[in-house]
This record gives sequence, C-alpha cells and structure tokens, in this order.
Amino acid sequence: NVKKLVPYSEMLDTVAKRFPSLKRNQDHPTDTAKNFSIDGHKGQVSFITSMTEHFCAGCNRLRLLADGNLKVCLFGPSEVSLRDPLRNGAEDHELREIIGAAVCISGLYY
Repeated sequence: NVKKLVPYSEMLDTVAKRFPSLKRNQDHPTDTAKNFSIDGHKGQVSFITSMTEHFCAGCNRLRLLADGNLKVCLFGPSEVSLRDPLRNGAEDHELREIIGAAVCISGLYY
C-alpha cells in the first residue's frame, strides 16, 4: 500500500539526524540498494528505493520463481514459464531463446 510507504528521502533524513557521520558508500553500478556506513559502527545501512526512486535502467536481474516462472521485471506483470519447456525436454539453445525474448520485452515496463 503506497499510502503506508515512507519515502527514501524521509528515511535517510531520519537516520542522518540520529547519526550525523552517515556517509554514502561506493555502490556497484548494478546494485539495487543505496548503502551507507556510520563512523564507529560495524556493518552498513542500506535502502532499496524501488518504490520512490526506480532503478530499472541499471537493473540486470532476472528472478526465477519457485513455480518455475521467470520474472524479468520486479514491477512488470508478466512471467515466462521455464518449467514447461524444461519438462518437455527443451534444449539449452531453446531456453536461451525463451529467456532472450523475455528480456527484450522487459524494457517495455519502464
């Protein structure tokens, strides 16, 4: 429910007020999280901002779901079945074609 969502900017402000030494870490270009460190503390604080700051342009992830469906976009509605072709004895090149076609249409969402 978007009405219950706390935007990234508000969360960041809250943490930064409590921990003024909060600093942004160097993230990998394909990271989906924004990572921060706090001086004197172990670990890091990370924000995944998919609802308020889309990262679609840099996304390089595919999600294989437990039911054998491939989801190429976290926010896209479509899924592609890999289970059925696998059960029917699909060859590797056929699976590559199915996955490639799914990836090509993923750009239509954002």
